[in-house]
Amino acid sequence: MPFVSPLWGANVMTAASSDMEGSLVWSAGTQASAVALSNGTTDPANSGTHSLKITLGATTTGAMCVNGTTEIPVTPLLYYVSAWFQTPDAGVSVNMNVEWYTSGQVFVNSTTTPTVALTQNVWTPYPAAAVTVGATGAFMRINPQITAGQVSTHLMWMDTLRVSQFFGNIESGISPPPAVFAAYR
Repeated sequence: MPFVSPLWGANVMTAASSDMEGSLVWSAGTQASAVALSNGTTDPANSGTHSLKITLGATTTGAMCVNGTTEIPVTPLLYYVSAWFQTPDAGVSVNMNVEWYTSGQVFVNSTTTPTVALTQNVWTPYPAAAVTVGATGAFMRINPQITAGQVSTHLMWMDTLRVSQFFGNIESGISPPPAVFAAYR
């Protein structure tokens, strides 16, 4: 039986926003006390030498970290959002709250993606989640958030974040490798 594989475009995020290689463009959200680029040596990285190092704060709802409201320009289409996370804690689950803004930086609405359980001490892919930009959306803001298992003062790392336009499906007679839908790298 053929499978249908999504066809998506290049990452629309900057390298600093997605691969954490360069300047810091993320800030701490309500679930974190600090965010910084990892040290490039002993801290883990999924790709390259750096990741986003998140020091968790109070066990509140909201975002671990947020990017700027003009970092990710979009047009009214379907997009896929994916990332990779690592945590030393067991029982941690995450999702993404995606916010949409107009060209004048006016908040339009938000979309919450499905929740995924992370594997302790292993880079875990956040599957490519589909999100649709409304007619007035010009920018996307991504707010990764812990939905279960948050431990105050512990660390979390995020890397290889992707936002890509969805262009359609490709039908293939070949079975997909197990990680095809795990994340876009």
